[in-house]
Amino acid sequence: MNAFEIPVGDEQLPPPSEGELGQHSPLPWSEDQEGEVAYFIEDANGIVLCDVHLNTGGANSAFIMKAVNHHDELVAALSNLVDHSMPYLAEWEATEEEQRDFAAAQELLAKLEKIQS
Repeated sequence: MNAFEIPVGDEQLPPPSEGELGQHSPLPWSEDQEGEVAYFIEDANGIVLCDVHLNTGGANSAFIMKAVNHHDELVAALSNLVDHSMPYLAEWEATEEEQRDFAAAQELLAKLEKIQS
């Protein structure tokens, strides 16, 4: 068995194709509670991605899913805000705080682009 062949019951998941490497599991992710042991986070195909133990499971799995399921929308909104605001930044006579906020948004977008590439 290679590193990508993960046992699932009596079945094995096939290794990902070359196009699938580096891509995250399909959205939306959801959670499923297994008794009083753990929450499981599953992708859109119902494949379990991880388990989160109950002592913090409910809050953590909800937080993970909220972050993952809305990540692309948040990045797009921030990117659009930065792109559309750039031409007006000089005209605004932005305060130092507004300039810092704008610079922080640009830095965050740069980090996110680096992670996604």
